[in-house]
Amino acid sequence: MSQAMFSQARTSVQSKTFDEPRLSQAKTIASANCLSAAQVRDLCGAFDFEATRLDFA
Repeated sequence: MSQAMFSQARTSVQSKTFDEPRLSQAKTIASANCLSAAQVRDLCGAFDFEATRLDFA
């Protein structure tokens, strides 16, 4: 995924108020695109709880 598209996707995930909608959005993005390990790490930083980070990763 290009850096510009990833920045938009990350902003979309971070705009959600709670972890559950963030997780759903992040999983949708990940399933539709090829993410680098650094991009996965960056998206994991959007979550408040470690369990949600682990579920996404």
